Amino acid sequence: METQQAISQERDTKSDKQKAGDKSAFAMFVSIMSVITAVCSLWLSIESNRDSERVARVNAYMQLRESFNRVAAAIPGKYYDVNAAVPEKGTDDRRAIQNYWYLTFDEWYVTTQLNDRAFQMLWDDRFQEVIGAMLEKPVPRAVVCNLINEKFSQNHLQNEYAKVLDDLYINSEKHQGEHLCKK
Repeated sequence: METQQAISQERDTKSDKQKAGDKSAFAMFVSIMSVITAVCSLWLSIESNRDSERVARVNAYMQLRESFNRVAAAIPGKYYDVNAAVPEKGTDDRRAIQNYWYLTFDEWYVTTQLNDRAFQMLWDDRFQEVIGAMLEKPVPRAVVCNLINEKFSQNHLQNEYAKVLDDLYINSEKHQGEHLCKK
């Protein structure tokens, strides 16, 4: 009887060990599946964030482009001519050109200051090139210099933007080393 009890206890111990081993294997399986699930969730989150940034870039570009088209259309074509006279202060023509420069400030601010990681490429690939081309035109250049000298210096960000414009002008092939606004 003792032998039978010992055999029964041994069987119970083996059964308990097997159950514990089965529980341990199941726990290991659940842990591995949890890690795989967490990795997949992280990957999906990263991809979703990238997609959101792409959509935000497109939306920002489209809104700024729409504003650009509206503002640029308000500038009479004669002011792109190298021989055109600068419009008088307070005129609609002058305000139209000033509005262009205010818009370029917004383009710079949105693309380089708000979220440069997501939007810097818009500035690098598109906006600074167009702005640089406008700085080549004498009338728009004279108007922005007037803004810089009278208004932009009163605001830290606008002052910083004035330095960006100056750098664009200085680094252009035509004006290497020449400052935008001669003082």
